Formats: sequence, structure tokens, C-alpha cells
Amino acid sequence: MLNEVAGSYQGFSMINTSSFIDLVTIKGSGHMVPTDRPGQSLQMITNFIMGTRDYNMPANVNMNQAPLKDQYKTTQPMYTRKELDKVYNLPGLTFPITFENYAGYLKASPGNYMHYWMVTSQTSPGSDPLFLWLTGGPGCSGLGALLTELGPFRPNPDNRTLSENVFSWNKFANILFLESPRGVGFSFQNMTENNDTIWDDDRSGDIQNVNLVGMAVGNGELNSIIGSNSLLSDMYYHGYLGTGEWAMLAQCCNTTYQLLPFCPFDQRYYVSSDGSAYPKDPNDACDNLIADKINNVWTEDMLLYSDVYNQNQDCYQQTSYLLGSVRSAKTRQKVVEHTRKFIKQQKDASVTNYVDAYRYNNDNYNPISTDPLGGFPCFGTDAAADYLNQPEVRKALHVPDFLSKTTWGFCK
Repeated sequence: MLNEVAGSYQGFSMINTSSFIDLVTIKGSGHMVPTDRPGQSLQMITNFIMGTRDYNMPANVNMNQAPLKDQYKTTQPMYTRKELDKVYNLPGLTFPITFENYAGYLKASPGNYMHYWMVTSQTSPGSDPLFLWLTGGPGCSGLGALLTELGPFRPNPDNRTLSENVFSWNKFANILFLESPRGVGFSFQNMTENNDTIWDDDRSGDIQNVNLVGMAVGNGELNSIIGSNSLLSDMYYHGYLGTGEWAMLAQCCNTTYQLLPFCPFDQRYYVSSDGSAYPKDPNDACDNLIADKINNVWTEDMLLYSDVYNQNQDCYQQTSYLLGSVRSAKTRQKVVEHTRKFIKQQKDASVTNYVDAYRYNNDNYNPISTDPLGGFPCFGTDAAADYLNQPEVRKALHVPDFLSKTTWGFCK
């Protein structure tokens, strides 16, 4: 039995008589005490009738509910796992959908509960293939890919509503987006069932009795040396390295511009366990140059001016400097002068005023952007995170209440 404070009591005795008055209050009740606190009020009145004046004594009565008569008995509805995981109302959806959504947890191994979101095919869900999507990282959520890459939904700039992605891959397939490994996104570990704190390939890759028809790997890491060697030519072709730097690398390899991509740069550096390049000879200028350029892609300046995961990113409404941006005052002024000259030739004063009033007074506007996506590459990541962290969205995706303090993020 659980003991708790039920109220307060103060007794008063009458002089020269056996009569008494007890003032009893029941905690948490209103005017209608038996309605608000039925158990406490029953204990109170039982002790009053018995004359014990000890209101702490439990009522010695049977409190088990009597069985229902047969004609009033009903069977408890039984729901299937599919019915329990179905998403019946997805908050912020701005268009009607012809496919179904399911979300919940898969018990990958004892104590590890992996959150998933599945969208059925828009064509023939019963016969179309099933895709299992695992975002890399390692440690990045599949839900990020659903909302920003290949899923049927796109978060809007308000961070609360969803628009349609007409190029969604579920046009022809059922897709299950998994948040893995444990601890990523809404996936969690029950430490009571499993207190293991180790992550490795043996634990993450132990998949048995799965009939995979095929497997595709995007941006896979095949070999750190080959990847680092090719990184130099990739950076040159995309403008991260200038012709002067490329010429210096050619001298280190004693070859031509055209053959430089095939240079065995790895003879002059090594890659540590954390992925950083180090010169084999710290005193050799070429060894240091090659290692420095390989590491350059991860420097703070490079990450500030460009997105290493999307080097072609180019947004109308960008919020930070990007490679090729015209937000610098000097470059922007050149664009302003060129545009004014063109408009003057067209003799359209209204357009000239519009340009002066908005476009070049807004630091977040890139007038020569080639962005065809309305700025989505710039705001989509933050919008997806804000959308998924709304309480009503988490509830719709069957995220348990005990994870309410867990903030969803793309990667962990």
C-alpha cells in the first residue's frame, strides 16, 4: 500500500462532556469531496462512523470492482503492429498524399531500439521493391535524407510545414529510412537491458537473414590513400586550388598538368587514424605542401566559405559566405554597376529603382545565383531539424515521451 498525505485533521473536545468535533480536510478536493477524492473520502467517513478518530486508518472494505454482467461485456480491441506504427496525421502537411507513412521502433538487438520512418510507394506498394536507406557519417540520421534529399516531403522556410518533392524516390519504391546506429536521431539504448558502450563494425554490421537483392553505396570511402590523392585534383577542378598551387604540386611530382591527377602523392605523406595527412619528411617542402593542401578542405576558412558536402551550393538567400559568392562589397559593386548599365540601355527606370531598393541592399541576396531550388540547400537542413523537434511531430512519429529532452540532430 502506498502511503501519502491525504489531508489534515484537528480535533476539538467539549468541556464536561464526551462530545467532540473533528475538523478534517482532504487534500486536492473541491466542494464535492467524494467526486474529487473518492478513496480518501471513503477512508475519512469510515473512521468517523467507527468513532476511532484516527483518520490514518485504511478503510477495511473490499475495493475490487465487481465483474460485469455478460450482456455488458466487450472485448478489448487488438491492434496490429502495422496499425500501431501507422502515421495517421502528419503535422504541417500542405498537400494530399496517396501513400502511407509508418514510424516506430525496430529492436535491432537487446537494449537497442532503432527509430524508423517508412513511406510506401506511390505506384504499387504491394509489388514495388523495398529500399532500406542508411545515411552515412557514420552517425547520421536517415530522417535527414527523407526530408532534404530523396523523400516525398520538403520542409518549408517556416520550419513547420511540408511541401511536396515531386522527384521523390517513393514514386516507384517503398522506402524505409532508419536512424542508425543507436543514439542517432530518435534511436536510443536502454541501459538497463544493455549497458554496452562500444560502437564498432561488428556490432553495426551484424545483419542476418536479410534477402538483399542489391546494394548501392553513395560517396563511399574505398581507400583513404586513393581518396586523398584524388582530392587534390578534385579541388583544383572545382576552383579550390588555383593554377599557381597546381603548378607547385606539378613540380613536386615532376610531371605535367594533364598527368598530375595520376601522381602518386601518397609517397610523400601518410594518413593518420583521424584522417589527417602528415608529411613523411617534415623538413621537405613538397611533402609539407601536399599534406597541407589535402588537409585544406577541412580548415575553418574553407568550411566558412563553402560547404564541403555540397561544393556547388549556390543560394539566392544565403546566410554565409560561399565559394563564388558576390556578397563581398567589391564584387557586389561590380555586379551593381554592370546591372545598372544594362538596365540603362533598356531605359527601364522602374527596374533600376527596384534594383537599388532591394537587391543590392540585401546582403543575403545573390543576384547571379544559379539556384533552381528556391534556396532550399541553404535553409533545408535547419528547417528539417526544427520541424522534427516539434512536440506534435515527435508524437505523430511515435517518439516516446521519455525522449522529450533529446534534441533531434542530423548527425551525432
